[in-house]
Amino acid sequence: MTRLLHSEGRSIWDVIDFQRDRLGKDLLWGLLWIFVLFIPFAATVNGVAFLIFGTDYLNQFEVIFTGDLANNPLTTPVWLRWVGAIVALFFPFINAPIEEIMYRGYAQPKFAEGFGKPWAGIVIPSIGFGLQHCMLAASWQGALVYIGAFFFWGLGSALIFHYHQRLFPIIIAHFVVNLAFAAMPLVLLMLDVY
Repeated sequence: MTRLLHSEGRSIWDVIDFQRDRLGKDLLWGLLWIFVLFIPFAATVNGVAFLIFGTDYLNQFEVIFTGDLANNPLTTPVWLRWVGAIVALFFPFINAPIEEIMYRGYAQPKFAEGFGKPWAGIVIPSIGFGLQHCMLAASWQGALVYIGAFFFWGLGSALIFHYHQRLFPIIIAHFVVNLAFAAMPLVLLMLDVY
């Protein structure tokens, strides 16, 4: 991204649009966006799970999120647990800015400009964002849930970026959510629950 933006006469900082004098406002906007984005995200997780499993969907979350671990438990070597812990520790700091810069800060304006329609810039990167996250799934059911949920998270983020033209608050929201989800694996790894 750095080289690509540089070839266009821009920088990562131009795309992020960090402004020290707006930091407090950006933090508050970021916290608001967490709640705004979480509602369709959670509704989609539950809706897709309901479509797959019917009224028993709440009892199927283990299948959705862990696959068949109950019948095939993992045996994880200690060194791999430490690698996982290190990855989980750095993940929020790297993932949130990279994904937001790539999908919202770069691809969204490019698709909108290329198609001459703002909706293309909003929808197409959101589809990519949803599809990218299916690789995190432990089952095909989880893949469908992830694609749907992350599509709607991406769509919400894209709409926010389109109307507010500020990427930094969305990066903050994404970072906080990633931090929360990275903390849980760290706790499970350290407590040897896995």
